[in-house]
Amino acid sequence: MNIRTSAVLLIVLALVAGYVFFVQIREPFEPSDEPPWFFSIDMDDISRITVTDMGREASFFLGRDQRWFFDQPEDMPVDDDAWEGVILLLSGPKADRVILEEQATDLDPYGLDYPPTRIEIELKNGEKIPILLGLYTPDGVGVYAQLEGIPTIFTIVAGWEDVMTRLIDNPPYHKWYYNIDTSMVTNVQVQKGEELVTITKED
Repeated sequence: MNIRTSAVLLIVLALVAGYVFFVQIREPFEPSDEPPWFFSIDMDDISRITVTDMGREASFFLGRDQRWFFDQPEDMPVDDDAWEGVILLLSGPKADRVILEEQATDLDPYGLDYPPTRIEIELKNGEKIPILLGLYTPDGVGVYAQLEGIPTIFTIVAGWEDVMTRLIDNPPYHKWYYNIDTSMVTNVQVQKGEELVTITKED
């Protein structure tokens, strides 16, 4: 190989190397092991949410002026500050892992045979997305999850479930909901499970 040919090859190699380097730094890095989506929907399509946890339930719907309301108490809007981010989270969490893709012979190890938590998302077109949440993973970081009627079992971050069940444990009431004139109260009922205590004011 003569000197002229060698020089040409070096120039071509340099051009190719420069092009590859230029393209690589211009293109964003895309990791090959992206976590899968548990599900993904457009948040603007959501019209109703029902969260059930250990027999307790909270339900909300999109009402007038694009505001969200409680089913009960009837016609009461949610507190926007407490509600912030809920619909975005419901539009679709990413899964940590896919545990099983085929139909499981035994759902008990995942807590999905009788899932303690169920979330139903209703869309404006009438379609419903039923989400089942089972046991926490052994490290406590994730929770086993499944879409009802679909065999695939995922794990998703446990904090997602915490936000959803908090809608039951700590409803997004407005602060004024609790600010009442106690002199006007004539009857108070407190119920836990099957136990009911009633206090009545007389005279």
